[in-house]
Amino acid sequence: MKEFRGPYAEQTPKEKRNSCVFQMIIAVFFVVLSMMGVGVNIHRDRKADHLEKVCTETTIGQICRFGSTGSGKSSGTDYIEAEFEVNGVRYTTVGTDRSVWELNTPYKMGSDVKVCYNPSDPKDAYTGDGPVRENMSDNITGFVGIILGSMWIVFCLRSIREQNVEINRIK
Repeated sequence: MKEFRGPYAEQTPKEKRNSCVFQMIIAVFFVVLSMMGVGVNIHRDRKADHLEKVCTETTIGQICRFGSTGSGKSSGTDYIEAEFEVNGVRYTTVGTDRSVWELNTPYKMGSDVKVCYNPSDPKDAYTGDGPVRENMSDNITGFVGIILGSMWIVFCLRSIREQNVEINRIK
């Protein structure tokens, strides 16, 4: 009976090295995407912090939409979107209001909701409990992706080095 030696057993050292290079390119792409995702989330959290500092005035707005940044109730961030008016100009803003989902508050489209806005620039505003922030689980997922991708890159570099040694030994 013939012994099973795996899919790479018949590859030459050059073929193995080229396969590792390709895998490393994929791993680098994976790490870069994970870093971009974490960066976007950090940027959104900083924007939320900024809004909480500068939005010192309040008014009443009307709910015009409910939504979620995720694909279901357990993922993403639930938000409400509201229209409000300052000095005769209408604006739209988003924010979170945990009571809409947790307490089943009878909010409906057109219901009144508190809006906090920046008096010097009313486009800077949020409604409900606060500005929309990303879930911490999104950042954790990104960091796990960065760690796993980095480990994959290290493994590929080690394999490439071993294959280069094997190629030089054969010459």
